[in-house]
Amino acid sequence: MTKEFKYLEDKDQYLDFLIGFQDISTPDILADEKIVKLFKRTLDEEVKSGTLKMAESFLYLHEDREDYELCELIISNYPELLHEENISNRQAFDNMFPGTTPDDMDWRIKNF
Repeated sequence: MTKEFKYLEDKDQYLDFLIGFQDISTPDILADEKIVKLFKRTLDEEVKSGTLKMAESFLYLHEDREDYELCELIISNYPELLHEENISNRQAFDNMFPGTTPDDMDWRIKNF
């Protein structure tokens, strides 16, 4: 599937990000408190610059890794990442995958 970036400048910016994270496992990513705060959109003010670019990068990273529960967590906290045509698909996703609310994801991240 072709990626359509909303906040990243281009594919090369995402590829640079992807190369930086290619050898880092999902459990190791989730062990980083700042990244989990990014996913939950609870970052401190001084860390917030570039938040949408980082969230979009992690969304595509987890999509590539087929970590769809993490994708749902990111989308739940950053609905602006959705392209207009995908907004109606959000309700369909929620109906197909019950148990993927942000509260459910908080429990799963803590117990990953």
